[in-house]
Amino acid sequence: MHDIGKLIQTARVSKGLTAKQLAKQCGVAESNIIDIEGGRKIASEALLKRFAKLLAVDLNIDFADLADQEPPARQKNIKIDAGGRAEKKDKAEKPVEQWEMAFGNVLRKIPVYDLETWQVVEQRLQPVTNNKIDGVAPDKLIFVRMRGDALLGLGVKNGDLLKVALARDITHNGIHLLRMGGRLYLRRTRKMDGEKVLLMDFDRDSKTEIRTVKEIETVGRCLAAEILL
Repeated sequence: MHDIGKLIQTARVSKGLTAKQLAKQCGVAESNIIDIEGGRKIASEALLKRFAKLLAVDLNIDFADLADQEPPARQKNIKIDAGGRAEKKDKAEKPVEQWEMAFGNVLRKIPVYDLETWQVVEQRLQPVTNNKIDGVAPDKLIFVRMRGDALLGLGVKNGDLLKVALARDITHNGIHLLRMGGRLYLRRTRKMDGEKVLLMDFDRDSKTEIRTVKEIETVGRCLAAEILL
């Protein structure tokens, strides 16, 4: 179920939705979305079908197999005593899980997406202050691993990480995660007159192109970059 949760999270972020927005569209609490994505709760068949429809993703789920499962937090170890009686004991939490729970209020795992495949390749722990990371709600923050040299002129090379806040609007002179023609790009942007946007490619030779706002879907705004040495 944890893999299904990650698949739902990946599809949600790809659509530019926060957990709260998806929860509203599905008619459930935001905490349910967070628990399902984190593998702590099993979604109902009806809810999984809603996810598949809203996120346009094939979850490839055998609902019959899910029917008898318990949420991970409630699974038990069953031991038979000498008298043939079953003794149920809660699974002992692993040390790593205990640390994650202890630091859950000050550290948060943020997914890292590969720009080309848009798959989660790792998770990075980030400090939380006043329920935010760098002034952004944790569920609106992702990392993107750069692919290609489109930002090389800005010092960002292939393999570097960019911290991205999910957002729909384009800011002037910002670096944005954009979707155009079904593909994702990281580009420096500059607003122009009317509804036009200048996109700048800082490969070895600087290149620019002009697009209208209707041709571009803004996924997020870059806050910072982590440079590989």
